Amino acid sequence: MTRSPDHADDGRPAAEPSNTGADAIRRWRARGCVLVTVVVTVMTVAGAHTSVRAVLALAFLLFVPGNAIVSAVGLDDPLAEATLAGALSVAIATAAAMVMLWCRLWNPAAAEVLLAVASLPFLVRQAGWWPRIAPPDDEAVVR
Repeated sequence: MTRSPDHADDGRPAAEPSNTGADAIRRWRARGCVLVTVVVTVMTVAGAHTSVRAVLALAFLLFVPGNAIVSAVGLDDPLAEATLAGALSVAIATAAAMVMLWCRLWNPAAAEVLLAVASLPFLVRQAGWWPRIAPPDDEAVVR
């Protein structure tokens, strides 16, 4: 029976993913994205119009939505992940803007909050803050 990397040698769920290489970089990048997402969302909902919010919103739109998707793929190269995350984020933000224009419902603040709400669960999981659910054993599956 083959075990996934989420399990220890004796079949129990692993306590925590490894802290080496691409996994550690992915986890820390996800934690940074969670921080930016929470701060930008709070500032947007509070109606803060400062230069700090503008810089954080730009960082959010250029990196966070794509990172939520690309990090889940688990590439071996962190630089490739970051590059793809940036490109995908720009594409997602552009698609959201096009939908808003097409529907004649231009509201960038609402789009930012919706992107944050959609990205946050994936980022929290990648940051290691969401508990891993162990898959059922093959013997326990009833057919």
